[in-house]
Amino acid sequence: MHGAEHDALAKMWHGEVFEPAIRHIRFPLFRNLSTNLTIEFNHPITAITGPNGSNKSAILRALQGCPRGNDLGKYWFGTAVDVIPVGERHRFIYGRYSKSTNGIVEVIKTRIGRRRDSRSGPVADPDLFEPSRPLTTAPDNMDKFIQDVHGQYEDASRTRWATISKDVLYIDFRAQLSAFDWAMNHADVQFDIGTPQEEFNLVNARKKVLRNRTSRLSKALINSVNSDVYFNIERIMHPILDMPKEQKTWVERILGKEYSRIRLIQHRYFGRPGGWTVILESPKGLKYSEAFAGSGEYAVALLVHRISGARERSLILLDEPEVSLHPYAQRQVVSYLGEVAKLHKHQIVFATHSSEMIRDLPPTAVKVLTVRASDGKVDIPVQDSAPQFAFDAIGAHYDHPTIVVEDRLAAQLVEQALEGHPGREAVQVKYLPGGADTLWTYYVPMWAQEKRTDLLLLLDGDQIVTSPRPVDEIPPGELEAEIVKTFKGKAGPQLPFSASDAGSTAHRIESVKCTLEWRRRFVRFLPCWTPERFLWDYRVQDPTSPTPATATANGKDSWREFTKAETSQSDAATIYTFQLQALRRVERDCATMIEIRGIVDEFIGSL
Repeated sequence: MHGAEHDALAKMWHGEVFEPAIRHIRFPLFRNLSTNLTIEFNHPITAITGPNGSNKSAILRALQGCPRGNDLGKYWFGTAVDVIPVGERHRFIYGRYSKSTNGIVEVIKTRIGRRRDSRSGPVADPDLFEPSRPLTTAPDNMDKFIQDVHGQYEDASRTRWATISKDVLYIDFRAQLSAFDWAMNHADVQFDIGTPQEEFNLVNARKKVLRNRTSRLSKALINSVNSDVYFNIERIMHPILDMPKEQKTWVERILGKEYSRIRLIQHRYFGRPGGWTVILESPKGLKYSEAFAGSGEYAVALLVHRISGARERSLILLDEPEVSLHPYAQRQVVSYLGEVAKLHKHQIVFATHSSEMIRDLPPTAVKVLTVRASDGKVDIPVQDSAPQFAFDAIGAHYDHPTIVVEDRLAAQLVEQALEGHPGREAVQVKYLPGGADTLWTYYVPMWAQEKRTDLLLLLDGDQIVTSPRPVDEIPPGELEAEIVKTFKGKAGPQLPFSASDAGSTAHRIESVKCTLEWRRRFVRFLPCWTPERFLWDYRVQDPTSPTPATATANGKDSWREFTKAETSQSDAATIYTFQLQALRRVERDCATMIEIRGIVDEFIGSL
């Protein structure tokens, strides 16, 4: 799915086409998440990624527990081995749009531990999550709810906002087994134990059951049977169906294979839990079930079938949908999710370890969880993460985008600005010898002709010069003047074709256009005149020092004089040591450092 399609989805999202939807979720106290970890949903498709142990699945389960009638306690509960202390009131808060207020209101669900009704009467259920009144004190900090006696809010009770009403489809791809795989690997059958051949006996026993039961399954498939009671158990849970053409087309597109027919049946022929069998037929007459198919074929067929059958505006939660899929198929799954989200107004959230699943998503759709080294708690540093940030979080290899600066001090300044910021691990910072003039004259034209899009030239502020107009706005007769006006190198950019060569006019025009456009997109400037000038005010100085209080124009001469006064030395290494000492005193949140981080974020977000 390309950027234009995601732009359209974002416009629909902000136009409230997907309502009712969950706009954010936060966790005052929940599992190993940091206090009030918040995830904002600003796109109909959201990918949650991060290292193992970052609670991705737990967050999906909390989202599953948000809508009316859903209880997280069915899926997360304490045992004698994994005790949840009674005093820990685990809870989560989510935001939804309210027509009553024309704004976002919050609902809380808390592990209250009340009694639950059962056939034998009320029974204690310590794991029950229920809505409760707003908690207005820290760390919850919910708004106080006031409902007057006339009940002016249609979507609220007298004490709280109503929970969101929304169907939920949750698919855990790690636990999704076909009927055959369950029977062959997990079914409980009678076999001889306590012998050296125990494992072999188990496999033979399961094979015997499968061969016996598949004969009855085959008849049901051939005769399109809707009901089959066998040993007093209804074996057909969902009658066999032919996958509609539009669904089959998506299965073909995701897998890169062609099928003449795909059929599905949900049954209990292999055991009480039941499962799905998928029959795939190729145009060449080959017909096979999931027993012979790859696990990816089964997973994709069931994914498309189940999501296509979800009710309009459902909340669809997918846990590691990349399981068993090759990279191309993973990218196509994301395209499919975008298409069904657009057609059926679904809100889709998936947890993933796959770089391919997030590669084409906009930053607003990617949420990267990290584990803090200080206390082991899970945190989310930023709400909008370019895919490159996420790649680093999950340890995926990729060619890091490069930021090129004028010298080593500028490189140190940029690296310190990025310290502790997600962008630090997403880029590499380098400097090239020769200074700004060499960069303007030789490197910019070279990178432009190479069409480099993974590189940002970040020059000192004293190099600022007018940015070029977009090339389609420049009349042909003004191209050469635009080059002169927007480049600062002494000799101008060294382009492959001369302006004086009449025989290369067309090539020269294209070369100038290419260079101007690259210059416009990939050249930026530090928010300070020079690093030396910026760091001058942070120097560690003896109050009696005779050096001037104000730096010279670019700061270089001042640092030379200062170092000589302090040490009687003026060599480059000693000067650099004093400059680094000053750099360590720069506040992380000073305006210059914040602006540098913004430049880097903008660059990575544009990739």
